[in-house]
Amino acid sequence: MKYIKNSFTKNKIILLLIITLLIFISSTIILHNRYNKLKNQTLDHINNEWYQLNRMCEIIDKNYINSNSKEAALYRMFVNQLCYNFTPTVITDDLSVNMNRLLIEAYDPLFKNLSYEDEVIDTDEALKLLKEMNNFLYSISHKIVTSENIEWLIKESSKEHIDLNENVENFTIEYIQLVDDYFKQDTSIN
Repeated sequence: MKYIKNSFTKNKIILLLIITLLIFISSTIILHNRYNKLKNQTLDHINNEWYQLNRMCEIIDKNYINSNSKEAALYRMFVNQLCYNFTPTVITDDLSVNMNRLLIEAYDPLFKNLSYEDEVIDTDEALKLLKEMNNFLYSISHKIVTSENIEWLIKESSKEHIDLNENVENFTIEYIQLVDDYFKQDTSIN
């Protein structure tokens, strides 16, 4: 009788362990699937943001910079909205911060200045700066948009992410200063 009772208790414990293990395995699978879904949604969002930036650069290059058009005002709101709404990641990382700074503190104010023709300080210098920034942004966004795998964008420790961030950070610092100097010309003229 004692043997049957011990055996029955062992079987209950084993059954309980098996059920616990099955629950753990199924929970792990569910969490893994949710993680992958969230990661894919994040990558889609990132790709979409970089694609919009890529298209903006193409449009500005084709319809304003290289067409000798004086119609920057037609694209003012488009550029402004894209610059202020560019948020390539749901997580704030250095790359996102540097890109936002470049777009908001350099690209948008310079383009806005060009769009108000009577307020342009130096058209040639402004166009030169805009073209350089546009080419830089296009080259980065095009590389990302045409990449097969952009998972490295959400891995801040990856070599590609670190290299891109350093490149963007250096460019951002340089061009914020150049655009700032451009606008300071106006006060030195008066």
